Amino acid sequence: MSISHYWGLLLVPTAIIYVALAMRQHHQTVGDTEIYRIPYAYTFLCFAGFVFFEILPLWKSVPSDAVSFVVYHVFFPLPFFVIWLRNLMYRVEVTGSKVVVGAFPRHQFDMHDVVDSDLTEGRAQLLTLRLRNGKKRYISGYIADFKPLAAKLVRQVGRID
Repeated sequence: MSISHYWGLLLVPTAIIYVALAMRQHHQTVGDTEIYRIPYAYTFLCFAGFVFFEILPLWKSVPSDAVSFVVYHVFFPLPFFVIWLRNLMYRVEVTGSKVVVGAFPRHQFDMHDVVDSDLTEGRAQLLTLRLRNGKKRYISGYIADFKPLAAKLVRQVGRID
């Protein structure tokens, strides 16, 4: 008996779960804090890649020596795991004029410290905020409700200066 007969049984529930996760709310308001996140659909797509490369060595066609074990259990799934964890943790929190951006190193700054902003349009959207101390903070265009967030922050930069 081949595993190929069961792909349909696995694919339909996976697609239903994927669509359900994609439809979840991404922009939250908790008190006076607005929280923006990367949509869970992108996050769990990376997790699916991680799981795929972890299950791949269990198939009989993959060699079972030590080098193959390291390649299939570390080198292939590790980037998917890191990207999944980053997407899961990445958020932008806006509380009044205070903004917190990032995933692993979270960067906190005040909108009064923002000197200039640059919005990159197109396929890879990006909002670049330049601070008074010369540092730049980037806000990814992959987050849900990016355009309203970018418009709000650009408006605050123009109003504060």
